Amino acid sequence: MIRLSYIDTIKYEAGYPTAVFLLADEKKINSKKVVIFGTGIEAYTVYMHLKNKGIRVHSFVNNDWKMSGKMFCGCQIVLPEAIWDNDFYVVVAMSREKYMNEVLWQLKVHGHGEYGVAFIEKFHFFNEVILQDNLIKVMNQILCDGKEINEIVAPGLNVGASAGILRDIPELCWTTTWSHWLWEWFYEEYLRDSNKSIDMLEIGPGKGVFSGVVHKINGNIRIKWLMFDMDEQLSKALVDKYNWYPANMFETYCGIIEDPKYHIEEKFDVIVMTEVMEHFVLNPIPTLKKIAGMLKENGKIYISTPNWGHLMIYDDYKQIPDYTNIDEYRENYIGHSYQYSKAELEEILMSCDLQIEKYAISDSNNHNLIVKRRVIND
Repeated sequence: MIRLSYIDTIKYEAGYPTAVFLLADEKKINSKKVVIFGTGIEAYTVYMHLKNKGIRVHSFVNNDWKMSGKMFCGCQIVLPEAIWDNDFYVVVAMSREKYMNEVLWQLKVHGHGEYGVAFIEKFHFFNEVILQDNLIKVMNQILCDGKEINEIVAPGLNVGASAGILRDIPELCWTTTWSHWLWEWFYEEYLRDSNKSIDMLEIGPGKGVFSGVVHKINGNIRIKWLMFDMDEQLSKALVDKYNWYPANMFETYCGIIEDPKYHIEEKFDVIVMTEVMEHFVLNPIPTLKKIAGMLKENGKIYISTPNWGHLMIYDDYKQIPDYTNIDEYRENYIGHSYQYSKAELEEILMSCDLQIEKYAISDSNNHNLIVKRRVIND
């Protein structure tokens, strides 16, 4: 069974915590002779991980003939031809995705399909064990369940800066660095007590990692999704809208929350909106007012959005247009429309009669906020 394993956070790079992961078939790695293709920090970290689990590494592989015969971690370094006709399980541990892609092509050309990969990626490790363990479980269900290694990581075209061979893995890892304060705040308020029952809406859930972890830890939280859809505007949440995990766990609305004609009548204790606000095509104030109107009394909105500086599209968020029609909306959808400063967020929230309860900057320099209705003192 192919599983993704977190090994260790090894360094901070440009402010980001970076971790080593191993994506491999656990049964095969325990039953076959293992060789590690690579002799860098990934290879060393995987070697120590396997050693601590009592798994012996037979040898290391390197394409550089000058390395052949040398020793690394007490094992011999060999050239690739030494492994082609042997029944080895190969762990590809390269410093760059470009090099990993070249090695995967070597394996494919030589008919060697028994492999896993080790890689370094931006990732926030959670000290709360139940949060961290369930995060890895959800990532595995999204990535790995019922799949072979070549369905998750396979060689791509060897042109350009990157072949993108890790596919969905980087995004699942990065998301923890975008909004890790939201995870921790949500855990403290709603997950530490696993019997707490609330109604939650996640707007723009992406691959569904946040909701998946929440559901695993506290199944009493009633989760619904609002999926961005320009063509289908469903104001009633449907069951069995999608068949992929974890979307098939939750009732789902579809539509454009920014469309003034689109309304959800249901009220929620918590609305989660991670990496969504920067995608708004329209001025954010009417939309945030609408979202605030979907809160129950004492309800809260969990928001994360980049603090990466303004794009060159608009000089000020007040220049962002209002809604006219769906065709113009579709034409103006470009991904990130605007990236807000903290002062701008405070001004926008004030205009929506909202206030910040908690604020912090995440690993990846993203605003993380808990927002609630503003208390107006007489």
